[in-house]
Parts: sequence; C-alpha cells; structure tokens
Amino acid sequence: MKKIIEIKAINLEKLNVAEYAQFIERVINLVTKATPEKLFIEKTLFSDLQKKLEILTEIIGQTYASQETKKLADIDKERNKLAVFLLSSFRLEKNNIEENRKESATILYDVSKNYKGLQYLPVRQKTQFISAMLNDLMKRENNTHIDVLGLSKTVTALEAKNQEYQKLSEGRSESQLANTFVSFKQIKKETNAIYRDLTKYAFAGNLLHESPESLNFMNLMNKLITDTMNANKKRLSSSSANKNNMLPKEDKNISDIR
Repeated sequence: MKKIIEIKAINLEKLNVAEYAQFIERVINLVTKATPEKLFIEKTLFSDLQKKLEILTEIIGQTYASQETKKLADIDKERNKLAVFLLSSFRLEKNNIEENRKESATILYDVSKNYKGLQYLPVRQKTQFISAMLNDLMKRENNTHIDVLGLSKTVTALEAKNQEYQKLSEGRSESQLANTFVSFKQIKKETNAIYRDLTKYAFAGNLLHESPESLNFMNLMNKLITDTMNANKKRLSSSSANKNNMLPKEDKNISDIR
C-alpha cells in the first residue's frame, strides 16, 4: 500500500518578517524546481505568491529604513548635546576669573554666537551649520583658544558625529521618508491563504498523480518546515536568554521560583 505523505503543519504566526520572507522564498524555489505543472499548482496562484514575496522584501526594506531613521535620531541627539555644551562653555567661561580662559572664551563666543540655537534647526540645515561652526572653531587662530579651555575632544567628537549623520543621511530623499507603509500583518494574512491553497494542490497532486518531482517536493517541503521552525525556536530561545541575563540578580531568582 502506498504511503501517504502529508505536508507538515507550520505555525507561520511565530515567524518574524525576515524568517517569513525567507520561508516563502524557499517555497517558491522548491515549486520552481519541481515546476507548477508537475505539482498541479495553478500558475496564477504561484504568480500571486511571487508577488507577495516582492512586497515582503519591500517590508524588510521599510524595517531597515525605520532602524536607520532611529539611528539618525540618536546621532542627532548626541550632536545636539555636544554643540550645546560647546556654546554653553564659551558663554560661561567668559566669567572665569582666570584671565587666559576668560579671553579665550570671549573670542570663541564671538566666533560662534551666530550659531546659537542651531539645535532647533531642521536636521539638514543643522548639519551645514555645525560644519560651518566647526570650520570657524578649527581655524588656527581659534584652535589655540579651544585648547586653553580643554575642549578639543568635544570639538573632535562633534565633528565625528556630524560626519556620521551626514554620511548616513546621504541618499535618503524626502520621497523615501514619505513612502506609504505596507502592513506586514495584512500581507502575511493574504500570503498565508495563498500558501495554504498551494500546499493543498501539491498534496492532492502528489496523492493522485505521484511523480519523482512531486514526491521530492513533498519531502523537501517537510524538511524546510522543520528547519524553519528549529531556527525560529533557536532565535526565540536566544532572545529569552539574553533578556534573562539583563535582569537584576534578585529578579532572576524570582523567575527561577516561578
């Protein structure tokens, strides 16, 4: 009696966007290798799955862009602090009882007073203002006064942060930032439905008209599902362990008791 091979169940809801997109991509590769005809899968159904993968790839790009935007915001905060610290130092040091520090601060204050409030400027304009201010402060006649106040490291740090921001923001147009957000939850729901139909066709086709291609597809699909869920468990386990390690010692003990 012929052994009936079924496609294993998989909890797709557990997969994050990267895992999910990779899984769908590998399913598409397996179907392509076996050919939709040999699996009795309608070409339109397979085409729909390929289109969903394109959207999933776009969503991954949005996730990266979101992370990149957060990084830019963090760098911007850091350069704000450094710029404000410099400008505040010049203003406060003007009242220093040490004559040399007072003189240096007064000169630097006059040089930089036009840049007061730069932290409130739009980010792109701010980048240009910081570059201009640093250019003035790092002139030979002013650099000596920076050394007198012990602010060389702060100036260097601000220059590095401003350059880092400029480099990261290059090529990011307003249109990129204004792109319509695609919902992973909705696309996942639609893709799940296509995947279920596709695997049903493949199962029925192999059951009624088994071929070397369909049989190989069934076996490879089951291996893919096992590998995918094992990788997912490993990621979740690693994430859980890292969170537990971040807990204070007493909290760890409470978790152990539970």
